Amino acid sequence: MKKIIIFSLLGFLLLAGCMQMETEEKCLNMDPDEVLTNSAWGENLVSTDESVVKKANITCWHNAALTYTAKNDLANATRCCEQILKINNDPADKKDTLYPEYVLCIDAVAVRMQDNQTCLDIATQDPDLGANYEFEMKQCIRHATPPPPICSTAPVVALIIGASLFVKRRK
Repeated sequence: MKKIIIFSLLGFLLLAGCMQMETEEKCLNMDPDEVLTNSAWGENLVSTDESVVKKANITCWHNAALTYTAKNDLANATRCCEQILKINNDPADKKDTLYPEYVLCIDAVAVRMQDNQTCLDIATQDPDLGANYEFEMKQCIRHATPPPPICSTAPVVALIIGASLFVKRRK
């Protein structure tokens, strides 16, 4: 009986985690008034300007990218990261305030997917701004590169053969 309860609780937790994942539809249909009313967490909001809504949009797209990463969908994950650059409503702004958020999103996706080629998007998305983030791109590549295998098959096979010869000699 305990096993059934434990497995059903684990299944419920996994299902609850899947239900909380952000979707593109939620990010596209985000209501600024709803963001302002739900972001106070029981306290009076100090500032009700566009920055609160912009940060909520950035967070939504970042979480949507991580949702696609959990589903092993690299193309949609990077597309969600690119949506962060499109949040800005001011055309005079050259995305320099949003580009660090984009870099963080790409880094998070690349590390989780262990795909260091995704890190190259940091420099190619906007070559003017991407040149300023060469250090971040190299860090992303370093973090996203899968580690080398700990052991190869040759030493393991040699160890097994040696152990089998040792066991035969004892008899």
